[in-house]
Amino acid sequence: MDVKAYETFRRTPKEVVPLEEIVSGGLLSIGVPPHYKGYQYIHEAVLMLFEDEHNLELVTKSIYPAIAKKHRTTPENVERAIRNAVTAAWSNREHSSFEECCPNLAARPSNKEFLAYVFRWLRSAKLTERKPQAQ
Repeated sequence: MDVKAYETFRRTPKEVVPLEEIVSGGLLSIGVPPHYKGYQYIHEAVLMLFEDEHNLELVTKSIYPAIAKKHRTTPENVERAIRNAVTAAWSNREHSSFEECCPNLAARPSNKEFLAYVFRWLRSAKLTERKPQAQ
C-alpha cells in the first residue's frame, strides 16, 4: 500500500486530509487515551502498516524495535505502553466506537490483534470514502 494514495482522501471535494490526521481521529474515536505513550506508539505503528502491511506479521521484530529506536527506549517498553493504551480503550469501549473497529470480542485483544483491527478498519473506511463521486 502506498501512503501517498491515502493522503489523497478528501472530506469534501476541495479538502485533502493527511493520513496522520485520519489515524489520530480513528484512535480518538475508539477511545485510545491521547495522553498515554502507547497512543503515540500505536499511531506510529498504524502509519508503518500503511507503508507496508507485511509489518503486521513482524510486530515484535520490526515495528516495536523501529518505534523504540526513534523514541530512545526499548521494544519491551513500547510493547508495554501499547498494551496499557489498548487496555484503557478496552475498559472504556462502551463510550466509544471501539465495537465498530473491533467487533464481537469477548476479551481484550492482543497488541497485534488491535493493530490489525485498527489498520483494517481505517483502511476500509478510507477506501470506501475515497471512491470518486459521480458528477
